[in-house]
Amino acid sequence: MKKAWRIIITITLIVILLGAIFIGVGLITGADTERMFSVLDNRYNLQEWIEYILEVQDIVWSVFSSDAPVSSDALVMGVG
Repeated sequence: MKKAWRIIITITLIVILLGAIFIGVGLITGADTERMFSVLDNRYNLQEWIEYILEVQDIVWSVFSSDAPVSSDALVMGVG
């Protein structure tokens, strides 16, 4: 199991490193960060994921900080 986790962590670090290199090369060659974000957002819906994660964080925080009931579909992400 240690070997499997080592492989997973190694692959993850390589992907993060390659992403950082590609972003760095893009910035060096004069790319606009807003355009880079818009391209990624169009493909992977980053803005929706960010909003979803923040909403889940707020819901989880409210559950642990108060006794207010939470509906069962509160953590379902909408499509579209």
